[in-house]
Amino acid sequence: MSDPPRFPPILPSALTTTQKAAASEAEALVRKTFGSSFKLHSPNDALLGPFGILMYTPNAFVPYVQHLYAVLSTPLFSPRERELATLAVCAVTRAQYVDYAHKRIAISVGLTPEQVDAAATGKAEGLELERERVVYELSLEMARSFGRVEDGRWEVGERILGRESMAALVQIVAAYMYTSLLVNLAEVEVPADGAAE
Repeated sequence: MSDPPRFPPILPSALTTTQKAAASEAEALVRKTFGSSFKLHSPNDALLGPFGILMYTPNAFVPYVQHLYAVLSTPLFSPRERELATLAVCAVTRAQYVDYAHKRIAISVGLTPEQVDAAATGKAEGLELERERVVYELSLEMARSFGRVEDGRWEVGERILGRESMAALVQIVAAYMYTSLLVNLAEVEVPADGAAE
């Protein structure tokens, strides 16, 4: 961790009007999508995760969150499948805050702690539903190879998920690759107590 931080948290009292509006919309969409299973604010009420670095580019902040919401709220995947895709990305990027938040979200949508821990380390252990296994394995391959998928795996994915879902899945993977880059560059750490808000 850099000292001082690469992107020091911007306290609520120092936010511009544009930053305040972006933060408010981001928080509303994050809570609508994921609930409150993880910490979104630091003890001094600054936003955590990718949102801290995005505060430095407020004009890109709201479009980023809106795009993320559009991609993640697709009815093509269950919340469990969405989180398995996200954990597959975490297994590759090792983005600490994304891993922290999405392990909690995954448990809140019904995955077991054992399934979550395995998925976060690149293993599809304990996934009994074929569709969940396919989502996870495809997501892991996409993340590891920057979107390239072997023909055999593509055929399985297209047969089990369908072409529209394959297009949506790569967007989920890409969204979390992007988020992971932000978090890794900013060296965002897990909140000290690691609890939910």
